[in-house]
Amino acid sequence: MQDVGVITASYRYSRYLTYSHLACASLFLWEHVLTSRYEFELIWKAKWGLGKALFLLARYLVWPQLVATLLVDFSFPDAHHCHIVFVIFSDYWAVLIAAIASVILVLRTWALWESKRCVLIGLLVALCGALVPIIYIHVQTVSDVQYVPYTTYSAHLRLPGCTLTSSRRKEWVTFIIASCFDLLILCMTVTKAAKIGLRGVSGLISVLYRDGIVYFACMFAVSISNLGLIAVAPIEYIGLLRILQGVARSILACRIILHLREASSVADTDDLRTYSHAWNWGEGEG
Repeated sequence: MQDVGVITASYRYSRYLTYSHLACASLFLWEHVLTSRYEFELIWKAKWGLGKALFLLARYLVWPQLVATLLVDFSFPDAHHCHIVFVIFSDYWAVLIAAIASVILVLRTWALWESKRCVLIGLLVALCGALVPIIYIHVQTVSDVQYVPYTTYSAHLRLPGCTLTSSRRKEWVTFIIASCFDLLILCMTVTKAAKIGLRGVSGLISVLYRDGIVYFACMFAVSISNLGLIAVAPIEYIGLLRILQGVARSILACRIILHLREASSVADTDDLRTYSHAWNWGEGEG
């Protein structure tokens, strides 16, 4: 049995992760409250299509991750349950959420570039080029990652939750790759804006530019923060913002679809004519 002081110090570090998980769940719940009316009017009343499916996936796949994580944080799991939640849900589930959000970004950028087939193909190739190494790195590092319950160290202390006992610092590459893809989306957005200028463009097109820039700024800040934690933070702090990354991607990606549908519902027909094929995935009333 390890020294009680060492165990309690490690537990104190892990509670900060629990607080961050609670903060993420509260933020995500508040986002649902704020946008519930728009979701009902613009999503649930719409016909089924790619946009609706992507929205619902990005919106609701986060909840299993949050619930499973919080259950482990406040219960007394065994090592197997710790591994399932903090490796499967924290890694592979997070990659799935990020992939869905990235597809929404790809379609938004494709629409901005007048639904050109070459743009769509290029963006999908870039997305696959980012996802493949990210998944590969996660697969390679899973065997090295070990979470154990605090009851393993001292059963009589009855401390809930799990702790990371091995380094996850190899994963810094995944954040670099994700940031590079987001940067590509931003560059294409800015390039298109420079070509056509923003004076006199429709509100719908303005929404495309604004949401793309906001998405990149937020996700870049989170990625840089994660890199900082991986570089200098204690092992227990490495996953401090991991859940936040998935929550932020979900919120921002869903906002993109909500804003597009809201803007297109009040736009003139001429504003949509050039981009009609692209907007089929993001609108349609039932």
